Amino acid sequence: MTLFEKTKKFAKLRGMSLQDAAQKAGLSINAIYKWNRPGYVPSKPSILAVAKVLGVTYEDLTEEEKNDEPQQFDLKAAMKDEDTIMSWQGKPIPPEELEMIRRILDGASDMFDEVTTTLFNYAYDHNISVMAKSKIPEDWIPIAIPSRRLIIINMNWYQPREIPLQIAHETAHVLNGGTDYAAYSRCETNPEEAAANQKAVQILMNLFLDDWMDIEDFNPVNFMETYRIPERYFNLVKNTALKILA
Repeated sequence: MTLFEKTKKFAKLRGMSLQDAAQKAGLSINAIYKWNRPGYVPSKPSILAVAKVLGVTYEDLTEEEKNDEPQQFDLKAAMKDEDTIMSWQGKPIPPEELEMIRRILDGASDMFDEVTTTLFNYAYDHNISVMAKSKIPEDWIPIAIPSRRLIIINMNWYQPREIPLQIAHETAHVLNGGTDYAAYSRCETNPEEAAANQKAVQILMNLFLDDWMDIEDFNPVNFMETYRIPERYFNLVKNTALKILA
């Protein structure tokens, strides 16, 4: 893996875009993208700053690895281990919540894929709690409760490919400080829904545009189809991509 690829990997594991990592490291917003240019060598202070933001060492980003595959943490196994203490923000997770997490993990095969996990990590990093429910009706609409900084997601949704957009949408409601029990909707007659939809698109772009950077000719339509982004946001997707790719 190259320096750029490792940085991208660690950023994604922490629910960050490369732009987020760069800004938190005190660099220009698109600085890390330059690391992928042939012959470009970033300064050691820049690498150290980014490493600190990502919670890794300088060597983690720069040294050759015998095995580039990241070690996977087996959450299901850890939760079955009686010697493992599960906590959140320094406090033990209540038994009833642990049981709910166990049921989710046991009942979902591909629920926590890379995209969903990244979006959940993004929510957690912004102090938003997530309830991911899998054993509910497939037409149960996800909701957000901004006053509690909580989103409730239906992982049994009848159109699974819409789930990433729904997570981003409900997260956006909380970040925007909207009305409690705001439900996922593509309708924009309500200003809060319009703002949440637009913010959701921006969240998806910031987190996942990195995956498309190796594509010579970025196609907004393909990106929108992948994440089920409504057609009316074509210009927003296109303009956001141009800013990042510039």
